[in-house]
Amino acid sequence: MSKDFILIYPPTATRALEFPIGGLHLAHSLLENSFTVGIINEYSEEEILRLLGQIGPGIPIAFGISIVSGRVMIDAISIAQHLRKSFPDTPIIWGGPHVSTHPEQTLKSSLVDFIINGEGENSLPKILKAIKSKTDFKDIRGIGYKHNEIIEITSSAEYSQLDKVFKLPYNLLNIDQYYRKLNIGGDRWLSGLYSRGCPYKCSFCINSNENWDNSSVRFH
Repeated sequence: MSKDFILIYPPTATRALEFPIGGLHLAHSLLENSFTVGIINEYSEEEILRLLGQIGPGIPIAFGISIVSGRVMIDAISIAQHLRKSFPDTPIIWGGPHVSTHPEQTLKSSLVDFIINGEGENSLPKILKAIKSKTDFKDIRGIGYKHNEIIEITSSAEYSQLDKVFKLPYNLLNIDQYYRKLNIGGDRWLSGLYSRGCPYKCSFCINSNENWDNSSVRFH
C-alpha cells in the first residue's frame, strides 16, 4: 500500500464496523487535488498494524487518525505510537468529533502533529500541499499545529459542499462488509451523508462546543 495519505479508523469493541462515509468525502477531495488515498478501517488493531506493515516502497506524506471520544482513544493512541516508531518523519494528522471538541488538548500530545478542526475536505489537501512543499501553515483555515512548541489554531474551516454523494470513491473500500439488513426490508443498505449542521446547542452533543461553529444546516 503506497499512498500519499492513509486515513485510519481505530477499532472499537463496542460496536459493529461502521461505514466510513466521512472518510470517503475526504478521499474524494484529496483525489480531486491529485493525491492518492488509502483508508484502513478494520475490526482489530492487529489487522490495522498488519496493513500498515505493507506500506512501501514510498512513504506517505502524512497519516490521518479519525476519532470519537471514548474507549476508541486507547487503540488510537496505540496505533499512533506504532506510527511514530515505524515512520518517525511522517506527520500524523488527527481529526473527528473528539478533536474538534478538544483541539488544544489533542495538540499537546507528542503523537499529534496537526489537527483538523471541523470539516476537513477543504483543509486536508492544503495541509498535504504545505507539508510536501515545506511552506507555512498559518493561512490554512480549520487546522491546528505546533510551531516552535507553541500551539497554533487557525480560523474556522469553510463549510464543505455535499453535492458529491454519487461521486465518492467507493472503490477504496470492500463495500460488501458494510451492507446492513434492516427490519423495513432489504439486506443491502448503506449509510449516507445528506446533511450537516444543527441549529441547536444541546449540552450533551458535540454541537455545543465553541471551537467550531456547526450551527448552519446544510442539505444535499
